[in-house]
Amino acid sequence: MPTIAPGETQSKSDGAAASILSGDNLVVADYSKQKDLAFAYIKLITSKDEQLNYQKTFGDLPANSEALASLTDPKLKPVADAAAKSKATPFTGAWGDIQPGPA
Repeated sequence: MPTIAPGETQSKSDGAAASILSGDNLVVADYSKQKDLAFAYIKLITSKDEQLNYQKTFGDLPANSEALASLTDPKLKPVADAAAKSKATPFTGAWGDIQPGPA
C-alpha cells in the first residue's frame, strides 16, 4: 500500500507506516430526523464486543482497535500488528482514477 500520495515525492506524515488505513464510513446526515438513534446504532456496531462478534461470525477484521488488539488467533497477529503501525490516509472513491499509470 502506498505511503506517499500520487504526485508527491515524500510522505506528509511523521514517519514510516506499515500500511494505510481505510474503511467504510458511517455517516449521520445533518437532516436526519432520528440522529440520536443513528448515533446509538453506530456506537453499538463499532463497540469492542460487537466488532468481536462480527469478526467471529463473518471473519472480517474488527474496525475497533481495542477489539483488533484483543484477537488471539496467531494467524491474525501480523495483520493486527501492521494495523497498529499504519497511518490514517484521506481516501476518495476516485482513487483508481488518480493513481499514477505506467510511465
